Amino acid sequence: MNLRFQDHQNRVRSDLAVSAEKRNMAYQRGTLKKVRRKEGEIWVLRYRVTNSTGKRVENVMPIGLVQEFPKDEDARRKADRLGPSVRINDSSLPGRVRFDFLAEHYLRTDFGGDAVRPKLVNTISHVEQIVRAYLIPRFGNEIAEDIKPLDIQRWLKSLHDSNSLAWTTISKMRGVMRRIYKIGVLHEHVVPLHPILAAHLRSWREQSPQTKDGDFVFPSLRACGSVPLSASIFVADHLRPAAKKAGVHIEDGQRFGLHNLRHSLSNWLVNKAKVEPKTVQGILRHSKIQTTLDLCTQEDSDETLAAQGEYLTALGVSSSMVQ
Repeated sequence: MNLRFQDHQNRVRSDLAVSAEKRNMAYQRGTLKKVRRKEGEIWVLRYRVTNSTGKRVENVMPIGLVQEFPKDEDARRKADRLGPSVRINDSSLPGRVRFDFLAEHYLRTDFGGDAVRPKLVNTISHVEQIVRAYLIPRFGNEIAEDIKPLDIQRWLKSLHDSNSLAWTTISKMRGVMRRIYKIGVLHEHVVPLHPILAAHLRSWREQSPQTKDGDFVFPSLRACGSVPLSASIFVADHLRPAAKKAGVHIEDGQRFGLHNLRHSLSNWLVNKAKVEPKTVQGILRHSKIQTTLDLCTQEDSDETLAAQGEYLTALGVSSSMVQ
């Protein structure tokens, strides 16, 4: 038993701590290069992906200023944190990430050499066993965003009913599954979209002059889609005029931008649509739910008046005084 466990630990170390040369052979990480831009010298990541026609094409992803990341290893760590590796290597399904790629990316991010906090070998072994012995065999070939929570719930229950797995073990598996998707969302591999919103974005892509698989959804035309349109230009040329056209009163010189959209969205979701704050936190990508509640929600005046009315009625205070 001890020998088998030791062998399993050695395999975990081997999988997660192989040399850079071998890792690049089996899993493309892209090539870093310094280029001169208007804002200064920057790092870019060059990599190849398969586009929708099946052709291998080169894409470029900006990483950051050389001034911020003076050493190439600093730029590499930043590139890995941005998480392009799944998109680079998922050649068979451009733009659609399979669960096995997402799960392997999670193992590298949380347990590989660049993990923020190193984990105990026993912890690595246990999580790796859950991912590779259970989660990947069941969901590996499916598109991550297409896997339904109810399917996961039924499968986990079947592990208890049919395989007699303890509920504590199943709870750990559920936690690992949740973490895999959280890492995917943080690194922008999995972005849940309602079908209506997805349809609008597809329609916009058909109209956009930059439609390559690696282009940004709202691209900078000057940079040919390799970088997003700057927030200030987007607000001045598009958002502010559209808001005024829709009837939003904006004084000259008054600040109005993307934060107003986030503010109004969170306020409407929490106070009007009665969406769970935890869900709103995920939509807004806040690390702490208190940020969602404190900074992006306002007191709902309609609810406040209704609450006061209910309390006054309970006290027996007459409403005949109201004109």
